[in-house]
Amino acid sequence: MDSYYSISETSLGWIGVLVSVIGIKRTTTPKRTKNRAFLDLKIPASTSEVDSSYRGVKSVFSRLQQYSKGTPTYFDDVIDLKGTEFQLKVWNMVKRVPYGETRNYGWIARLIGSPNASMAVGQALKANPLPIVIPCHRIIGKDGAILGYGGSNGSAMKSLLLSIESQG
Repeated sequence: MDSYYSISETSLGWIGVLVSVIGIKRTTTPKRTKNRAFLDLKIPASTSEVDSSYRGVKSVFSRLQQYSKGTPTYFDDVIDLKGTEFQLKVWNMVKRVPYGETRNYGWIARLIGSPNASMAVGQALKANPLPIVIPCHRIIGKDGAILGYGGSNGSAMKSLLLSIESQG
């Protein structure tokens, strides 16, 4: 078995975490139901469910619980990230945006050496497998607009996460 998952309830909703022997592979945004978190985790067939106290997810869930309560939280976990070269550049840059701060898509594009790629940055963020851990909710429009975020209630979730961080 090389992957394990767990789903746990936070004050924001149900969050799923998928880990490998290397590190965190995927997280979900908070969901209203455990089943929705399970579906959004997109669990590979050869994956086993573990208790949230399992060594690979315990630390992550502990910090997700802190985060959901408004405590400034940092995720410096080892991650098992797969993506295109461009996506990896974007996601690694987004990890550097400090808690409680925002940046815009153009800022990310410029820093990764692709100043005209704001829309491509948005697409890379849409594919982010580690929401909250890789804080793509901190990336907003140039004019401060809350633009796209994964899921059917994306803008509201993004606003909620930014609101939590503004109180920390």
